[in-house]
Formats: sequence, C-alpha cells, structure tokens
Amino acid sequence: MNYRSHPEEEGQTFRDNESKELIYPQRLVVKFGTENLCNSNGELDQVIFNDYARQIAELRAQGVEVIVVSSAAIQAGREYLGELGKDDSRYDKPQLSSLGQAMLMSRWKFAFDPYGIGVGQILVTYANWNSEEEKASIKNCILGLLEEGDIPILNESDPVSNKEIVSMEKRISENDKLTSMVTFLVDANAVLFLTDERGVYTGDPKRDPSAKLYEEIDIRNMPLDLVISSGGALV
Repeated sequence: MNYRSHPEEEGQTFRDNESKELIYPQRLVVKFGTENLCNSNGELDQVIFNDYARQIAELRAQGVEVIVVSSAAIQAGREYLGELGKDDSRYDKPQLSSLGQAMLMSRWKFAFDPYGIGVGQILVTYANWNSEEEKASIKNCILGLLEEGDIPILNESDPVSNKEIVSMEKRISENDKLTSMVTFLVDANAVLFLTDERGVYTGDPKRDPSAKLYEEIDIRNMPLDLVISSGGALV
C-alpha cells in the first residue's frame, strides 16, 4: 500500500517519479499493528523490532522525524505471563495490557539502543482529545522528544479506556484512528499504516464483500466513501 502525500510541497513525497530520486517527508507517523511485530508463530519477535528500528534510524539519518504508534501490549502481557508460568486466561485484556506495556517498551528500547536513540512512552485516551489543554500537553511532549532526537511511542491506554479492545474484537483498529489524530495533531507530512491487508477498505472485506479496496490514497483527493467509512478519521 502506498499513502501518497502532496508532491508539490517541500519534503512531502517519498519519490520523485521523473528523477527516481527519493524525497523524504519531514515528519512521519508510523502505525505498527500487533501482527506486524509477530513472527509466523504469532509471537512477538525481537528480530522484527530490531529491523524496524534500523529502518527508522536510517530515516532519522535523512532528517526525518518519526513518531510511532504501537499496538501489541496485550500480546506482550500474555507472553510475560507465560514466562512467569501463569495462566493468562485469569486476566482480562486491560490487565494483560497493563502487564504488557512495560514489556513492549522494553522491546522497542532494546531495538533502538544500538543507535543511541531514546524511546518515550505516551499513553493516551480519546478523552484527552476533548480537552485542549491535554491535547496541547500531548503535542508538546511529542515535539519535545523529537527535538531531543528521541522516538515518541504512543498507544491507547487500555486499562483506562477499553475502546481499542472492544473495537479490536470487531476487527476495527482504534489505533488506526489514533494514528490519524496524532498525524494532524503534530502536523506530520506523511503517515504509514503497516498492515497485512492489500490497502484501505471502505469496510471489513471479511464481513462486507462489497467493501471497496483503495491500494493508493492521494490525500488531496480523498474518496468520499472512504471518508464516510472512516468516520472522518482520514480527513
């Protein structure tokens, strides 16, 4: 999937099609789903984290500021309990997330350590966006970390708001919406959703065979049916 930004604006395209020269965005938001961080056995894999960190470090070397939105806290919690020999079925998903947040951040820290890049965790809820003061605080924290050369890593605070958990069970990612909200909050030039799907659908193709697939999106000319299906999160 390609998410194309404005080609005529400085620092907002990934490739000049005529010269084939790579042009990097100034500020990029990348969303990692749980499936993007797991191996074929469905387990979180440090090698995968390490490879993503290497690529982000390369972008940083090109002057790109990168903000990460990372899922997988629940999976990390399950694996942590497995290491302790505990039965994860005794825990609900907010509890699994609370146990897994530290483990998830530990993986990201280990991945970025070789490059001397720090990682800062920012847990948010949708209620934060209802408060201009809290929204400004989140923005200041993100921009402050970027200014110091660190990587902000955001996730929804599942123990406080289980909206992501409920939506996940419906095969809808609230972290996708969070990613869009963060993108506009910090005036990012580009956003990248890592997914195992072929592109962006107007609905869940597993439930709605008529869901339309968009393999490439031009944000200057967003399809109306995609805007409607996203609840406005993509505008």
